Amino acid sequence: MIAFIRSGSYDWDHPRYRELCTKLNLDPDRGRRQFRAEDQELVFQLDQALNRRSWTPHTAFIFDLIECLRTDHRPDIQVVERVQREMIEWEDDDKAALFQEALSRIDTTRLSGSNFTLIRFLPSASGGEFLSSIYGTYTEDTPDGWPPGRYDRLRGIALEPDGQSLWVKTVWKRLSEQGVIFLSREEARHYLDGEGAYWAYVMPGGTPEAGLEPRRPSPKEALLWRVKKPKTLLADRAHGLP
Repeated sequence: MIAFIRSGSYDWDHPRYRELCTKLNLDPDRGRRQFRAEDQELVFQLDQALNRRSWTPHTAFIFDLIECLRTDHRPDIQVVERVQREMIEWEDDDKAALFQEALSRIDTTRLSGSNFTLIRFLPSASGGEFLSSIYGTYTEDTPDGWPPGRYDRLRGIALEPDGQSLWVKTVWKRLSEQGVIFLSREEARHYLDGEGAYWAYVMPGGTPEAGLEPRRPSPKEALLWRVKKPKTLLADRAHGLP
């Protein structure tokens, strides 16, 4: 009977398989995939699209999609974001509509795992330019991954992060809600030519990104800045200053 099971010629409901599990005092449904009733047909179609004769990127992508639809465990954020990134590779596939439908069915309110992204803060009242690593862990208590209290002190002006992953969107939303102002590269260039140049002068530090170096003040301007602070409306707003 063990040889029968190892051969793979059974399914979860096969009487011989369930009989053996009962005799061995094992749960016959342990590890069994579970899906929402409304997703059963979709999962069946994804299973039918699998190439079980060889392991290919196409096969791996479909397996990941199916994993993200399971309800017997919480989908891993890394897997969810991977299928979202890789979908562009299969937009011309004859199953593209099926894949898109599966993506839309993923429940992103019950994720698991951890993620991080880097946020570049530009010179402002909080200091010179610096990179902040923003980490999050998805649990039942933190469904969007945001760690309560960990980044409450982050303020200032930041460069818009690259990408539109779930975690990047969460970081952008959460930091914006606590006052961080995000700038596009064009807006950042304008800022660093203006009030950002002042903050970079009085708060030196950090390594600027290529093409976004702060403007250097003239000797006369630098002398004036030592005795009188210019208007810094954007940075003041980011830090809640009058």
